[in-house]
Amino acid sequence: MNLKKAIVLFILSFNSIFAQELISYDDNIEQAEEYLESKNYSKAGEHYKKAFKIVNENVITSDVRFDAAIAFSLSNDKSATYKQLFKISKKGIFDDYTNYENIVDEEAFEIFHNEKKWKNLIKKLKIKKVEANNKVNEPLIQSLLELKNKDQKI
Repeated sequence: MNLKKAIVLFILSFNSIFAQELISYDDNIEQAEEYLESKNYSKAGEHYKKAFKIVNENVITSDVRFDAAIAFSLSNDKSATYKQLFKISKKGIFDDYTNYENIVDEEAFEIFHNEKKWKNLIKKLKIKKVEANNKVNEPLIQSLLELKNKDQKI
């Protein structure tokens, strides 16, 4: 009986610690977004870095990484910018932020456009774009859009 109680207590304490980590992660991301919005890019970058240390890599979404890359770029942290952009480039081919246009068109990244590292990143993103386009079923998409439109009319 004591072993069962010990196991239950262990599981509960683990869940509690994990929940606290997620709250701390969310708080740091929220702070980073506020600093980004107020154009305090270095503070935003600090909070993104704190948040990223708290959770597993897989928890961090591409949209958060994209915003972090903007903050890092605008605070002249080139290394951190590239780190986030390359992590985004490794995501799935249908992830919005692996979208070639989203990254190339972002003004915050224009300072990198003549660099070799940037060109390698863009090459990876172009390959993903081609892969995604090859896997898209255009007739199915059109059918689903028509169904959506019919559904939304009601």
